[in-house]
Amino acid sequence: MSDSLQPEIAEISVEVDVVATICLNRPAKHNALTPEMLEQLEQILIGLDTDRDVRVVLLTAAGDRSFCAGADIKRFKILEPLDMWAQWTRRGHRVFDHLAGLRQPTIAAVSGNAYGGGFELALACDLRILAEDATLGLTGVGSASL
Repeated sequence: MSDSLQPEIAEISVEVDVVATICLNRPAKHNALTPEMLEQLEQILIGLDTDRDVRVVLLTAAGDRSFCAGADIKRFKILEPLDMWAQWTRRGHRVFDHLAGLRQPTIAAVSGNAYGGGFELALACDLRILAEDATLGLTGVGSASL
């Protein structure tokens, strides 16, 4: 497989103490979400939900340009419509619902762009703290994908 076709390794890191800090770490791609990142986030949230020592969850992102640009369109446009629904829409809703339902209060620290699924991710948190440079938008409205 050529380098251009190999998926970029992206990660979601978590530091756990009394405050659990989750960091989207794909700044070169505006922290756009991949299926693997959704899976990582889901597993992190499942673990945090059962951790009695964690009192609050902070959601942040690496880099200074974007909090999260939503779905990585290049990764998802190759999917058939039913796979798109199963792998992105369905899983995304499940993960965002899990974030919204955590027993701990959740805070999104938004700097830069938060578009589409990135904005939805921030909305799933109990509180949102926006930097002066934050820009929010639901890009799926124009394409009827919400």
